Formats: sequence, C-alpha cells, structure tokens
Amino acid sequence: MTAVEITFGVILCVLAVALVVCVMLQSGKEKSLSGTITGAGESFFGKSKGKTKEKAFARATTILSFVFAAVVVAMYVVTNVI
Repeated sequence: MTAVEITFGVILCVLAVALVVCVMLQSGKEKSLSGTITGAGESFFGKSKGKTKEKAFARATTILSFVFAAVVVAMYVVTNVI
C-alpha cells in the first residue's frame, strides 16, 4: 500500500462516519402526535428553529454525499493510474 492509498482510505473513513452521523441526526418527515398534544413549538421561533436545523442537516448530508462520491472516484482514478 502506498501513502496515497492510505491517505484516501483515512479520508473516506472520516467522510463515511460524518455522513452516517449527519443522516442519523435528521428527524423523520412524519409528524408525531406528542408535539401536538404537549403544545411544543407553538411560537413562531419554535416553529422556524426546527426547520432551519432540518435544512442545515439536509444541506450537510447532500454536500457530504457529493464529496464522498468525488473522493471515491478520485481514489479509483489515482490508484489505477499509479
């Protein structure tokens, strides 16, 4: 194994863990009744704060997935050329 392969492997492992964590932190699209019954998030700020977090996690997941795919393709090209 060369240093380039090891470096790409470490980068891929870090990106994979970050991607899994980002996906696991997202909440599901379905709304539960617990928030409705308890009245959680009735104010304007309570409603918009959850949406901004969801947008941030969705955006981070998209970016991480594209970076992960780009690193996989780059690793494939580099390891087959060298």
